[in-house]
Amino acid sequence: MDISRITLVSLMILLFLSVSSHVYANELRMAEGATLSYAGATIGTATGGQELWNATIRVLVLNQSALIFESSPLTENSTQAPNVKITYQNGIPTYADYLTALIYLPSECMTASMQGNLQWTTNLETLAETSTIVDESELTSNFTVGAGTFQSINITLVLAGLDSGTLSLLYDIRSGILIYEQWIPAYGDIVVLALLEATSSLDTSLIMLSMVLFVATATPPVVIAFNGTRKTLMKRKRKRSQKAEETVKKGPSKKPLYLLVSGALLSLSSIFLPWIQPAGLQIYLPLSLASTLAESPSSFTSSANFLAVSLMVHAATITAWLAVATALYSTKRLAAKMMTITSAILALGSVVLFVQSGWILSWGLPVAAIGEILILTSIIPSRIKTAIPPAKPKTS
Repeated sequence: MDISRITLVSLMILLFLSVSSHVYANELRMAEGATLSYAGATIGTATGGQELWNATIRVLVLNQSALIFESSPLTENSTQAPNVKITYQNGIPTYADYLTALIYLPSECMTASMQGNLQWTTNLETLAETSTIVDESELTSNFTVGAGTFQSINITLVLAGLDSGTLSLLYDIRSGILIYEQWIPAYGDIVVLALLEATSSLDTSLIMLSMVLFVATATPPVVIAFNGTRKTLMKRKRKRSQKAEETVKKGPSKKPLYLLVSGALLSLSSIFLPWIQPAGLQIYLPLSLASTLAESPSSFTSSANFLAVSLMVHAATITAWLAVATALYSTKRLAAKMMTITSAILALGSVVLFVQSGWILSWGLPVAAIGEILILTSIIPSRIKTAIPPAKPKTS
């Protein structure tokens, strides 16, 4: 099987994987414009009474450093400000107007919490410092609320001071959104908050950017595959007409070229594979087609580091395929070598940045690393001349 067939078959498999990736889709999505609807209840343990109410949260601002949301009154007599602010530093919440308003945890905080590192809870500042956290614990489990069943992390905090009691915060691991909250103050009442529905407005610019990246990444191998197939068909047609002539052709050595193509295919495959696997979930590269189809701009895919990793992996893949095209259709050996080295440098940078972030890796990183090793070891060879010997003269 020649290079064009290998490339074409691989592209069809990758496209199938990207389309089927929607099985990992999650309905929760945290973005500007998102609306979260909660059902709340206050249960009086002494009187046996119960008060039911609803809370609606609309996200006004969401970036790497702050989250500002508009909240409807929790009760008719509530005096809380309509706009609530949470600030973040390197993905860790450092301030919240009040502790029970911590409705979202970015990927860095989720990763640290799932590894048992809850030091951020004791460093978190609030508007009114009326209590201190004396104990904290975490537990990962499946939890069902009105919005569905989610794999969640339960962060339980024991508070001492004026507002002493036990606060349990359950977050959806995939999106980082608060799905359930339970507050048991020292005086005995129980206050619960459960997610009913989450709606979001898709960011059209991100969708367009992911499609542009996909087209830019897929175009070189597609062109190479179809051009190779066209040349194969034309070659067969010439053989049928029996017009063989003495020609001198220039072409790259096949073994290094196969290494280069194999590495480029693996690099391309890594874009369609999950890169992070927190608690068994699969998180794809931000702005990739797989991530867009799976609707998974979760707390992980909104990370600046993960976004940088994604852009470097896409750039490394595009550069690798340009090196393949240069090796096949040009005599500029130095240009092909420089593209190969550039691709390897970009891939190495993405690997270093990913490892430093401390995420739980999945298939994407190993596949990308193997692909770039093959690309680097291919070292585009000098194009050599292969002459077709002239036909022997017929003898009577």
